[in-house]
Amino acid sequence: MRSWNSITLGEVLPFKYGKNLPASKRTHSGEYDVVSSAGIIDSHDTAFTTEPCIVIGRKGSIGSLTYCPDPVWPTDTTFYVTGTPYCDLRFGYYVLQTLPLNQMNNDSAVPGLNRNDAESLAFSLPPVSEQKAIAKVLGSLDDKIAGNNKMIRIILELQKSIWIQNNVNNLSQTHLINIAEPILGGTPKRSDNSLWDGDILWASVADMTSVSNSHLLTTLEQITEKAAKTKRFAPLPTGSVLLSARGTVGHVISLATPAAFNQSAYGFIAPKGYETALRLAIEGTVEELKSKSYGSVFSTITKQQINECLIPDVFNESFAELHAKLNSLETRIVIAEHENQTLARTRDELLPLLMSGKITVRDAGEASAEVGVDKHEVKE
Repeated sequence: MRSWNSITLGEVLPFKYGKNLPASKRTHSGEYDVVSSAGIIDSHDTAFTTEPCIVIGRKGSIGSLTYCPDPVWPTDTTFYVTGTPYCDLRFGYYVLQTLPLNQMNNDSAVPGLNRNDAESLAFSLPPVSEQKAIAKVLGSLDDKIAGNNKMIRIILELQKSIWIQNNVNNLSQTHLINIAEPILGGTPKRSDNSLWDGDILWASVADMTSVSNSHLLTTLEQITEKAAKTKRFAPLPTGSVLLSARGTVGHVISLATPAAFNQSAYGFIAPKGYETALRLAIEGTVEELKSKSYGSVFSTITKQQINECLIPDVFNESFAELHAKLNSLETRIVIAEHENQTLARTRDELLPLLMSGKITVRDAGEASAEVGVDKHEVKE
C-alpha cells in the first residue's frame, strides 16, 4: 500500500462516551438528533457534541454505526468519535465498517463493547489527502442512496395525502377478506439443508421491521425452489403486502420483489392494479388490529381478527383515477429502491478494496459511474 501506516483506532479516533438523556427530558421537537445504539430515536433542543461525529453502539446493537454530519446527542448506550487532523471523519466511518466491532461483545460486567478492546484494533491509514478521496468516492454512493431515500419518504407521504384527500374513510366499506385473503407464512424444516440457502427471499419479522421505506427487497435468509414447492413456503408476487402478526405486530410492507415469509406474518396478494391501495388500506387497519391483539409473551393478531377488518371499498373501476395516481408514484418508489440496492452493492464491493489499497480511487470512480454516480465527483 502506497505509504500507508499501520495504526490503532485509539491513536487517531479515540472513543468518547455518550451521555444519558431520558425521554422525559427530551424536547422531542428540537433541531438536534438523539442517537442511541439503535440509530436516531428522537430529537432535542441542544446537542451534546459540538461537531460532526460517528456514533457507535456500546450496549444493545453493539458496533452499530451512525454517521452524523451535524452535532447530535449520543446517548449513554453509545460511544462517539470525531475527526482529527490525522483521520478524516468520513474516512473513519468507512474504516469502522471494516472492523469487527459487532463481534466484540466481551464487556465482562454487562454485555457490551469494551472501549479499550475497540481502540486497540489496528488498520492501515493512508495520507489525509487519500483518505478524503476514498471517503468521497464511497460517500458519493451513500449520498445518492440518501437522496433516493428522502425522495421515497416524500412520495410515501404524498400517497397517504392522496388517499386521505379522496375521503376514502367516509366511503362505503368492505371486509378486507373480500379483496385479499390473508395467507399465513411458514418456516421450512431447519434440519433439511436442501430447503435453505437458495435464491428465493424468505422474510422474517426482523426483515420486515428493518425495512426503512415500506418496500422489501432483501432478506437475511433465502430458501430453495424445493422448499417453495410447499404451498405455505411459496413466494408471493411483487406488489403483495405483508402484515406482521406476532411479536412486533402491525408492521406493513409491500414486496418489491417476490418473497416467501414466516409464520409470524400474513401475506395478501393484491388484485392487479390495486397493489398500492391495498397497502394503504391495510395500514389503516393497524391500530384496530393492535387493540385486538393478545398474548402474555408475544402479541398476536389472528386470522379471524383480520377477516373482521373493514376497508374502504375503492377496489373497482370507479376509482381508476385514484389508482393511477397511486401506482404512478409507486413505480417511482420501486425504481429508486432497486437503484439503492445496486448502489449499496457497489459500495460494499468497493469498500474493502479501497481500504486495502487493492484498487485506486480512479478505478473506484469508474465503477461508481457505471451505477449512475458522476465520476467527476470522485476524481483522484
